[in-house]
Amino acid sequence: MTTPEQEAPTVRDPGRDGPVGAVGLLAEAVTVLDAGRPRPGNEPPTVIDPGRAPMPAGHMLPAELLERFEVVRELTGNGSQGEVFLTRERSSGADRVLKVHHGPPGLDGHVAAYLTRNRSLHVVEVHEAGVASGQPYEVMQHVPGGTVRAWRDSSPSGVDPAVLTELVGQVSAGLKSLHDNQIVHRDLKPANVLVRSAEPLEVAIADFGISVHVPHDAIYRPEERDTVGTIPYTPPEYLAGGAIEAGFDWWSLGITLRELATGELLWAGVHPDIVRSQLVGRQIDVDGVRDERIALLCRGLLTTDLRFRWGAEQVDAWLRGESPAVAAIPAPTSSSQTAATPYVFLGAEYHARDLLALSMSRHWNVARELLFGDDARPRRRALTTWLKQFPDHGGLVREPRGLRSADTRLLYLLRRMDPGQPAVYRERDITRAELAVLAQEAFDEVEGQATGIITDLWQADLLPLFATARGGDGLAEIRTQWHAEEGRLRDLARGLRPDDVRAEFQRLSRQRESFGLVLSLLAACATDATRSELQLRLGREDRALQLPWFEDLVRRRDYWWIALALAPYANREADRLEAEERQRRAHDAWLRRTAWQRETLRRLNRPMALGYAAVAVVVLAVALYALVTFSEVVGFASEAQILDAYLASVVALTVVLVTESLLAWDAGERYHPAYSFFGGGRVVLGRIARRLLTRRIAVPAVLVALAGLAALTAFQPVFVPFLVVALMVVWTVQRYLAWRERDREELAIIAAG
Repeated sequence: MTTPEQEAPTVRDPGRDGPVGAVGLLAEAVTVLDAGRPRPGNEPPTVIDPGRAPMPAGHMLPAELLERFEVVRELTGNGSQGEVFLTRERSSGADRVLKVHHGPPGLDGHVAAYLTRNRSLHVVEVHEAGVASGQPYEVMQHVPGGTVRAWRDSSPSGVDPAVLTELVGQVSAGLKSLHDNQIVHRDLKPANVLVRSAEPLEVAIADFGISVHVPHDAIYRPEERDTVGTIPYTPPEYLAGGAIEAGFDWWSLGITLRELATGELLWAGVHPDIVRSQLVGRQIDVDGVRDERIALLCRGLLTTDLRFRWGAEQVDAWLRGESPAVAAIPAPTSSSQTAATPYVFLGAEYHARDLLALSMSRHWNVARELLFGDDARPRRRALTTWLKQFPDHGGLVREPRGLRSADTRLLYLLRRMDPGQPAVYRERDITRAELAVLAQEAFDEVEGQATGIITDLWQADLLPLFATARGGDGLAEIRTQWHAEEGRLRDLARGLRPDDVRAEFQRLSRQRESFGLVLSLLAACATDATRSELQLRLGREDRALQLPWFEDLVRRRDYWWIALALAPYANREADRLEAEERQRRAHDAWLRRTAWQRETLRRLNRPMALGYAAVAVVVLAVALYALVTFSEVVGFASEAQILDAYLASVVALTVVLVTESLLAWDAGERYHPAYSFFGGGRVVLGRIARRLLTRRIAVPAVLVALAGLAALTAFQPVFVPFLVVALMVVWTVQRYLAWRERDREELAIIAAG
């Protein structure tokens, strides 16, 4: 078994460990090779997830594995993905390859089930996959014949076409088996094709560490767009924001075949940004493939348009000697022209503006500060001068007037340089699928990059621009739907009931200016599957919460997204109501326990209640006399009116004192705070304030009320005491009736107990 050299490293899924497969297929440092195998130089290290450290040297296998396997030698040294050992199984004496990952999750569960049970002859055999002491591991067959990459490295003029034809037949059979079982390999390359036997030839696909289960025709993993796979073998539609589907592996087979047929490693030593640009923007050159049949197969497999790329059906036809049609190669565009004088960006020289635009889009923050940061005008002027080397002067897309954001200005600059650039903004793909991910991220966060991107997309109306870019299919429709959803959700929010619910939604909108945009984008990007999942989620919430207003939202399809936004509030309300219910039950139990002393406590506390009533009258007296004094100072009322106002105040206060004292005497201990002037007043003022705030007229309403009171006091002060006494009597009667109603309820509770 051997390990690969000179390959670009396979990059892992965020949060996943290194790939799983037959030993020797991982680009690890300090690799131990099979006896007699020379090591080519310049082997790059394998890239691991950010924040993860390589396993310490000398790490031992978990004890439970050491009991079953005797280590013959370590095949990958201190690998960054995991450690791979050639072992001898103690029970059978058979040679086995054992891979131990640094940590979870290891193999995709569906992939592991396939490899251990239903695999093809041309897929490496995995005897078992499990977890030992928290570390995933796989036990695989030992394949000592090396990989087909050795053929490429030892055949500068290319591998024999007959051998390649047999290889294609076997690898194609392995891929068809994977795809029939809803698995996409995602890392097919010469280093991941093992040679079981040279005579007769028998090969097997290995290394399934980043393979995924694709239960439908395709799945989207936009968060992994730049962090997964080996870039030279990654298809252009995936790099441009497309989905993961079977065509991914057929493209990888095409690159593998092209390298074996020419004996050359594509893009050796080329910067990844340039490789991405070459993959996304240009057809792969197969002129170096001498055999016409192999060249035809390469052109079919390396068709950039996924719709016309060869798959299992065309490869089978080619193996039968037929010549399926190959899609025409697109003509070169003006943005792929080169300049005589290079432009230097991040230490690299660029002669082609599309490559420069791609590099800047991949290093967005650096490019933004360089061209639109402080004192950036000379640097922009230098770039403009460089662009004049091109026939159209880099003016293919004009920047609209009025742009203020540095990010949007950079976007239009990059589109001027390369109108065919993929839909990328602030280092995020702007595709139909990615917009849904962005909206979900922004919905889950308070403030962050996703929220800022969505705000820019709306305010600068960028989706029509992205709709013309590669990967921008469907964005024009999303833009139309987004605007429609934003207006509809705004109208629906105005009609929310009850008032507290409407006030909460308005609070959320005020707290985050982009809240409505994010919610409406979620609605605009939703698929039927997303809506079904949302319906199930809201249904579960509704059954758990038992809130009538939330049930009403869930029942009406148009309100689902508002219900999603209000779900946290609904949970808090349900908790509050549950706490109140527990409090009520505890209070009812207390009433029953203390029923014998209820009347006694009420009578004994009457003096205290009368004291609260007297203090309330004193406060009211101060307020009334302050108003009458105000009228006397401003001088609009006559002296007779002022005197009448003082006398009216005395009468009003007497009436208030009598009515308030009667209520306090009757309620006794229960008077304060529930039914007193101070406690009841706080409740009333709170309700009025909430109603006013809900309608956004709090300040105007308060100002109008104060102005009216001031005018009445200034010109007709005698009416103020009568107005006060009238209001107080009405309010006192209401409090008395409320007290009596509550008293009857408590007596009923006591009687029921």
